[in-house]
Amino acid sequence: MLEKTILVTGFGPFRDHDINASWQAVQLLDASDFAGYKLVKHEVPVTYDYIDKNIARLWEEHKPIFVLHVGLAEGVNVVRLESLARRKFYQKADASGALHPTEEVCPADKGPLVHIPQIDVGRIVGELDSDQLRFIESTEAGLYLCEYIFYTSMNIDNSRILFTHVPNVDEPYSVEELARGLTMIIHSALQQLEENENNNDK
Repeated sequence: MLEKTILVTGFGPFRDHDINASWQAVQLLDASDFAGYKLVKHEVPVTYDYIDKNIARLWEEHKPIFVLHVGLAEGVNVVRLESLARRKFYQKADASGALHPTEEVCPADKGPLVHIPQIDVGRIVGELDSDQLRFIESTEAGLYLCEYIFYTSMNIDNSRILFTHVPNVDEPYSVEELARGLTMIIHSALQQLEENENNNDK
């Protein structure tokens, strides 16, 4: 049986963002909000090389029951849940200035052109969206490190993984509000996973 570990990642600095709002929000997640689970938080450098060398290791090390990757979306004012990730067309330089040598997460024989999470993103948005904290579903994760890490994890296991984009802090939400939004997403996802497990046991 899988250990009940929740793995949440946020990204480190990139471009003119010396502090990344995604990691700020992840850092504020409180383990006491997830009784019965071990909460692991991990900061990911914004480089292709780090993701290639470490994401599979994190899955193997922690054997998470659920993974949430969090990234920063510039110019948005909502919490955005991504509903797909593409295998190729990664043409932007990462935070180290490096371009991806193949522009692909993996060769064609190692993964589909598009990965879709099995967790119902639309259901989560429907459950959580409110005037106090807006959530939307997105099919455009940006073809940068955010989408790259999402595809990488889904290529390991797409049944217990989500990716969420957050806006910059105070545009319009405080970091505390962003952390609350992430907490809500995790609880909603865990509920779906529990329901699926119960259905499989019947």
